[in-house]
Amino acid sequence: MRRTVEPVSLPITLNEAERALQFGDISDTSLDAEIEELIPVAVDMVERDCQRALCPQTWQLKLDQFPVVIELRRPPITAASVTYLDEDEASQTLSSSLYDTDLTSAPGLITPDDLSWPVVGTVPAAVTVTFTAGYAGKLPPAAWNALRLALKAVYYGCDPGDAYWSMIGRLDWSAHL
Repeated sequence: MRRTVEPVSLPITLNEAERALQFGDISDTSLDAEIEELIPVAVDMVERDCQRALCPQTWQLKLDQFPVVIELRRPPITAASVTYLDEDEASQTLSSSLYDTDLTSAPGLITPDDLSWPVVGTVPAAVTVTFTAGYAGKLPPAAWNALRLALKAVYYGCDPGDAYWSMIGRLDWSAHL
């Protein structure tokens, strides 16, 4: 699985980051460049630790064959499409009427509508699932707090602490499988 389209924006602004770092005078812009460089690092930290996408972004999952159930492991998932290489190695787009999606579960799930997938070629990565993941609006409180704590840890060069891991535990869907 790899990200093919990066987020257009970040879930925390410079002013919000400065408030999270408890800078009293945000009119002092001397550290702005450094903080702006650390925001994506903190976002990446939270996304990796909780296995979620914080901002809208596009991912591709490549599979050699269709599994019984396709799991989309970067919730929340907002859209998904499936393409595959048929037995003649011709690219086909699977009609969404032929599969069911549960995009509200974590992970998101795709299952065949009639209990069977089409036959695919014997080439590696014959199945490609492209999906959009990430929160479209405000982050849930646990994600917001984890992001603020991650930013502090990255800025001050310290361990994020128990409060951070508590927030990650609330978000990490894989811990509950």
